[in-house]
Amino acid sequence: MQVTASPWIRALSRLGYAAHGIVYLTVGALAVMVATGNGDGVELGKKGALHELHDKPFGQVLLAIVAVGLLGHATWKAVRAVLDPEREATGLKGVGKRIGWAFGALVHGALVLYAIGLIDGRMAGGTEIGRPKSWSARLLAWDPGGAWIVGGLGAIVLGVAVWQLHCAIKAKLDDHLDLQALRPRARRIIVNVSRIGIAARALVWALVGSGLVLAAVRTDPHHVQDASESLDRLRHLPYGSALLLVVAVGLAAYGIYELVEARYRRFGAVHG
Repeated sequence: MQVTASPWIRALSRLGYAAHGIVYLTVGALAVMVATGNGDGVELGKKGALHELHDKPFGQVLLAIVAVGLLGHATWKAVRAVLDPEREATGLKGVGKRIGWAFGALVHGALVLYAIGLIDGRMAGGTEIGRPKSWSARLLAWDPGGAWIVGGLGAIVLGVAVWQLHCAIKAKLDDHLDLQALRPRARRIIVNVSRIGIAARALVWALVGSGLVLAAVRTDPHHVQDASESLDRLRHLPYGSALLLVVAVGLAAYGIYELVEARYRRFGAVHG
């Protein structure tokens, strides 16, 4: 049986895409600051973006709205992972998509908890709880099997990165976005900006995944890096500032893509 996606799911999803877009635009802006030498003390990545939003005027209110939106984003990803409302998850490729959506739901659920912690002050001074190095060190200490778990998680993250890169190159974005009301030139610009953004996000996930795999191979949690540390790692490579600047612009482009999704996303049917 097939039923139309409920209005509350669609509304929450659009708010989620908008919140995600704001976060990525902030991530991109912070990365540009660091790449151009104007970001002393700036924390990169999504958590750094949430800190930045929190420190703005009316920051707690703004962060609360973003947190609700991120909850919507996590909910929509969970709905896709379980129900596959748009009938995309068919065959072996579909299994990978479901895993990616489930992983995204967990990641954004964790961000919601982090935002709530910032609002009530629990995260103001930083915490090791939930940091990749912390939980990976515990897993690697399990003998036997811990390194295999960390390596498996790294392989999943790398798989998500490859899938995103495939989407950046091959996906027919018009299938998900209702852009018919826009002029052809505007549609082309939006699609190209979206592809750049998706590719930049894939690169960050690839860095995170490769760190997990390397940590598993060497049984050393110091190789594990979250998105913030991965972006900072780019800065220390040869021509790192230029590379970070390119990725920063790409991440801002992904923020634009998410805002476009908030406005123009098509929603399929939910199976019941």
